[in-house]
Order: sequence, then structure tokens, then C-alpha cells
Amino acid sequence: MLACSNGAQNIIQILFKYNPDKEMLNQNEESAEDIIIKYSRRSSLVTLLQLQTPHSDALAKLLHELNLDKYYPVLRTQQIGLNEFSRMNEQDLKDAGITLLGPRRKMYLAICKLKGEEYKKD
Repeated sequence: MLACSNGAQNIIQILFKYNPDKEMLNQNEESAEDIIIKYSRRSSLVTLLQLQTPHSDALAKLLHELNLDKYYPVLRTQQIGLNEFSRMNEQDLKDAGITLLGPRRKMYLAICKLKGEEYKKD
């Protein structure tokens, strides 16, 4: 609750990664969402809503396993979920904002594994 009132997106992401009770209330009967709205923490509310969206969980989990969590917001702002991600090639990833070769290659290797394909250099 304190993370929500302070607008600490990183803490909110960590908390929601472990599926906490989203109905939990503080002593004032306020939920995390209520607190975020009360303190006008728009960026925290966006983070909270993204984390509560079930279809985003798979992509977030995959990127976390690859130690590429920081690219999740880049992909989500472009409405890229796991289905779209799994159809991307290296150029698509680059066009989506994954400009560094190492992370882009790591993602593309994961996409190849998802498809059950061998890595093919574009």
C-alpha cells in the first residue's frame, strides 16, 4: 500500500508478480487502486492495471526469465503480447524499440524456442 501511495512502480511490479490478494484493504478500507487514485499517481495506476491484465502475464514472465524485464514496458506500450511477440523476427524486434543486439538476439532465440524452430539469422 505504501508503494502505491509513493508511486513506486518497481515495487508495485515486484509485489504483483507474486500474485498478492488484490482485494486487500488497509486500515482505512482502501485498496491499492484506491490509494493510487487518491494520490493521483497516474503512472502507478497504469503499472497496476497492466499487471492485473491476465494476457500480459505470459510475456512478462518470459521476459523475466530472460532477465529482460526492462523491455516489457517497451513492448506493452505497442500492444505486443505473447502472441504477437512469438511471431516477431529480429527486424520486428528492432522496429519495436529493442535496439541493442544482445537483448534482441536473446528475445529472438526465445521466440525460436517457443516455435520449436532452430535459430535463423535474419
